[in-house]
Amino acid sequence: MTTVTDPWWADYADILPADMLDMIAAEDTATRITTWEPHLIPGLLQTDGYARAVMTAAGADSALTDRGALLRATRQRVLRRTPPPRLVAYIDEAALRRAPDGQVMLGQLGWLGVLAEDPGITVRVLPLDGPPVPRVTNSFHLIDRPAGPVVYVEDAGSANLRTAATAVEAYRAAAARLDEACLPARESAGLILRLATAGG
Repeated sequence: MTTVTDPWWADYADILPADMLDMIAAEDTATRITTWEPHLIPGLLQTDGYARAVMTAAGADSALTDRGALLRATRQRVLRRTPPPRLVAYIDEAALRRAPDGQVMLGQLGWLGVLAEDPGITVRVLPLDGPPVPRVTNSFHLIDRPAGPVVYVEDAGSANLRTAATAVEAYRAAAARLDEACLPARESAGLILRLATAGG
């Protein structure tokens, strides 16, 4: 049972693992967030419709989907904080083409285009016709904050928050490799617009 002094994410302790709750807590004080998603649109950039479609496809019932969508929306409030964290999102082009629903994906692509115009948000796309990026397979969420950086790593069947300096630096190096391989921000925005115009 939560109290009025508990942080908002404590309300989700019954459905989220402890490491994800700790990741959300880290986001709350973040100065910079660097995220990589090879399969999905990053959670901080998802529309309500997209988030719901993904959760439904994963087998969530309507009640869990409602809670998950509210959780996602509440997390996104960090981007409207004053001052907001700097967000750099690397997204595989395949994720932009993998539509849970055609109309939902059109809305998601349109919203990505809007977010790409925000001076505090950088969206970079890893093109399908580009070379593979070595040692970058699983998604990660690298959070810089006053208390020290952490990285949340997801792979098949597991997810954990890592605080060790060696782990953080390994994923910082992975982000640097993605930075070299992804399209520049302006070209990424153009690709997103073309996909939206073409219907995904």
